[in-house]
Amino acid sequence: MESKKEKNVTAIVNAGHGVSYASGTEAEIIIATRACKEAKKTWSKIYKFKKETVLIALVFDVTNSEKWNWNDDAGLMTDQDGNKLPFLNRYQVVV
Repeated sequence: MESKKEKNVTAIVNAGHGVSYASGTEAEIIIATRACKEAKKTWSKIYKFKKETVLIALVFDVTNSEKWNWNDDAGLMTDQDGNKLPFLNRYQVVV
């Protein structure tokens, strides 16, 4: 019997001049929500967020990589060898 490997995902949120992220094996929307909450918490010291602000989280599959790198200019996530990691989804999250 084969055991299924859990999918490990990372969600990236661009918030002004910075980036926040969250990783885990939970459902994509949960990881995306965590990343958006972290972005609002971290960047609210610099930016004012309106109540019920919508932030966008990009979710990538990082299951088969030990390390990853986010290229903000290209909007790509790559692994330790420079290979593109699969883009899974884009979520709009109200925080």
